[in-house]
Amino acid sequence: MIIHNALFRDISVASKNISVLSALLFLFLSMETMAGAEVPRDKLNINPAWTFHLGEPEGDPAKPDFDDKNWADVSIPHTFKEVSLHLNNIRNKNRQETFHRYVGWYRKHLPIDMVDSDKKYFLFFQGAMQTTELWVNGRHIGKYEVSGYDSFHFDISKAVKSGDNIIAVKIDNTINENTPPDGVVMLKDFVLFGGLYRDVFLITTDKLHINFPWEARDAGIRITTPTVSQDIASVKVLTTVKNDRLQSADCIVTTDILDPNRKIVSTLKSKHSVAAGKSATIEQNLPHLIKPKLWSPSHPYLYTAVSTVQQGDKICDRIKTRFGVRDFVFTRDKGFFLNGKHLKLIGANRHQTWPFIGNAVPNRLHRLDAQIIKDAGLNWVRLSHYPHDPDFLDACDELGLMALEEGPTWMRTNPSANWYPNLIKSFRSMIRRDRNHPSIVVWNACVNHGGSRKELVEACLEEDYRPAGSSFPRTPMNFRHLSISGGGALTIEHTGHTYPRARGQITKEGISGDWELAKRHWEHINTAYIQEDNSGIATWCMFDYNSFHNNNERNMTWHGICDLVRLPKYSYFWHQSELLKNPIAHIVRYSDTGVTVFSNGDQVELFEDTGSGFSSIGKQKPDTGFALNHPPYSFTVSDKSITLKAVSYLGNKKHAEHIWRKPGKATALSMKADDSVLTADGSDCTRIVISVIDAKGTVVPDYAQSVKLEITSGTGRLIGSNPASVRAGKAVMLIAGHYSPGTLTVKAQAEGLKDTQISIRLAKAEGNIYMPEKLPAYVKVKNTAVDIPRDQKQELDPASFTFKNVSNVEANVYIESNEIMVSGKRKSYPVLVLDGEYQIYSEPWTSEAGTVMPGDAVKVRVKSSFKAGRK
Repeated sequence: MIIHNALFRDISVASKNISVLSALLFLFLSMETMAGAEVPRDKLNINPAWTFHLGEPEGDPAKPDFDDKNWADVSIPHTFKEVSLHLNNIRNKNRQETFHRYVGWYRKHLPIDMVDSDKKYFLFFQGAMQTTELWVNGRHIGKYEVSGYDSFHFDISKAVKSGDNIIAVKIDNTINENTPPDGVVMLKDFVLFGGLYRDVFLITTDKLHINFPWEARDAGIRITTPTVSQDIASVKVLTTVKNDRLQSADCIVTTDILDPNRKIVSTLKSKHSVAAGKSATIEQNLPHLIKPKLWSPSHPYLYTAVSTVQQGDKICDRIKTRFGVRDFVFTRDKGFFLNGKHLKLIGANRHQTWPFIGNAVPNRLHRLDAQIIKDAGLNWVRLSHYPHDPDFLDACDELGLMALEEGPTWMRTNPSANWYPNLIKSFRSMIRRDRNHPSIVVWNACVNHGGSRKELVEACLEEDYRPAGSSFPRTPMNFRHLSISGGGALTIEHTGHTYPRARGQITKEGISGDWELAKRHWEHINTAYIQEDNSGIATWCMFDYNSFHNNNERNMTWHGICDLVRLPKYSYFWHQSELLKNPIAHIVRYSDTGVTVFSNGDQVELFEDTGSGFSSIGKQKPDTGFALNHPPYSFTVSDKSITLKAVSYLGNKKHAEHIWRKPGKATALSMKADDSVLTADGSDCTRIVISVIDAKGTVVPDYAQSVKLEITSGTGRLIGSNPASVRAGKAVMLIAGHYSPGTLTVKAQAEGLKDTQISIRLAKAEGNIYMPEKLPAYVKVKNTAVDIPRDQKQELDPASFTFKNVSNVEANVYIESNEIMVSGKRKSYPVLVLDGEYQIYSEPWTSEAGTVMPGDAVKVRVKSSFKAGRK
């Protein structure tokens, strides 16, 4: 039994919101009441409190007695190196070959108070970039090197012991020609950020248990709905039970189907005998689900199947699986139909990476991405170009976002002998892991930019009922403007690199490039509407992203509906007006005299503030010549206009309104966080948006200074370049808490502006998450990451980065570093010690470990000692 609170077993809650937690907890307790007190399966989140070393250390870190007290204290998800907004400090000509392409080691102490010989113990990794090798208590368990985007597990039953267990994980992100999407053709369009970047769990089961879905086609839980109508549906459940005992086992498999209110809709029960050392798949059918609630973007209704394996009176295993009842079809002449109704798929591509942290995205931010896409009105997302985080797919299910998922590929040529076999393995593993998500409607059976692959199509047809994209429907890229594929095609990319525009960009003609992108989108989508036999389209892409390919500025592309830090461009508001039902009006002043209003009303009236009140410029219907649901409204105004108001009408009733003001002089900062509460688990974080505003609260887009952020109280850290650069009046920083509950207060300052601050509450990490009794102590370091512009050439001496008198430092005492040269100025850095004894050191923040070059940024780290940090 693991040392933790057993009440919340099988619920990972570190990044869930409170309403979801309450629903899951109530469901869990209801099931425990229904089946007795015994908890058959334990899924323990072990993300907090690992140690990490970048590179190969001296000695053997796989040995239990290895001394890692000088390693960094980290929590999962974790990236090898946090980066600046523009991936600074990349000097090599072949930069894509070296950036983040390192080896990293992780270690963790995990106590188990009593190992049960009748139990199985597994370590489950949701994703690691890209080859993972595992040791437990010095015993080599195995290696996973199929793809860095897969989920996988190791059986550690023979290695664990009662008491303290030492887990050692080697993550090798060096170039590997056998591991897709890596290989001979170097990745440029996205970056393989190294690290243990998704959640890690310890799973404990009985030896008679439901196995992991990726073990075989018939493995885990597989739920389909063979027939679907408004009146009746059928449900088929396949449950694979594995018997790791030495004798055969007679068992009962019970599947309870619950609605979202936890009411049992139906119970299916079957008896089966499973031979020793074998697996058996039990088929159960519900032929008549009367008046089913159908899943759709407007009504994402989710059922839950609770699968229980029982032997006699003993509950051996239990798994909960959410699923949706829906029917869809792609046709060659009319495109896509969902639940019998024609629907044009309008969506976007999504990369999972975030600025500063690369792939190491906590579940909260995955869910934020899904919410941003949904709030834009889009109804589908292409998961480009690899299997995405399971939590993102959970959010798609909950929000009603359909998805196309594909294997890890990008422009692969001249494959090694093992490359394609590994791609097929990864593709099959992805389908098996994600097949119960109702959001997924297509598996894209192709190599990106390389077309359909027979082996992938065959794998798709063997594994699942969903169509194999690229076979049918075809999944072309329509980058030629106003040209859309027919024959039922689902266009997976348009616009993108052929028409990059930055948020806030003004062209040399004085036109808003941001507006030009929106215009490009509505013209192209209008063409898709006219092309009746086109199933739908997705723009490349939803968010700007870091890339070494088709750069529009240093290591960044401007292809998104939103920018890199998820702030909307004008295209975002146009999509809302076209696709959403809630009332919308949004003014875009795209030139001195040109105005476009986005609205889903049937008329818009535009007003100008004359100084003595608003005077009507005109009231009109939308622009003509479009097949759009809600074409834009075009107006001409005086170049002297400083305040405009748009009022939209539906029929004769006021519908929505929006006021645009010409920005005045910047006077102050405002700041907002996406979340007011974070979990104190060491990795949960949220986005802070800082706006430069004038006296009336209007964002000032031409403010050119940077903004400095500081945590003035509480235990946490700012993630990102600090001071933060401002683009089009806004800057973004991430903030993460440490392990101590409390309140984080963040202050923002900029020269000549009134400062501002916000507070974020850190809630205790609860639920099925392992928090060691003695967690790494916390210290606050001012100016921990200084991003020096590349055009400044300081000679930095790595030997100078030391602190004075740091041994046996007491709590609540400031200590000072010696003087450090940063941006041409020498100053010391104060460090507030909050708890414990510390060893303090520094390292260059460069692309090559152990070197400092002119112009490199420098990061000062403060490290808790072994005595203070762990048992």
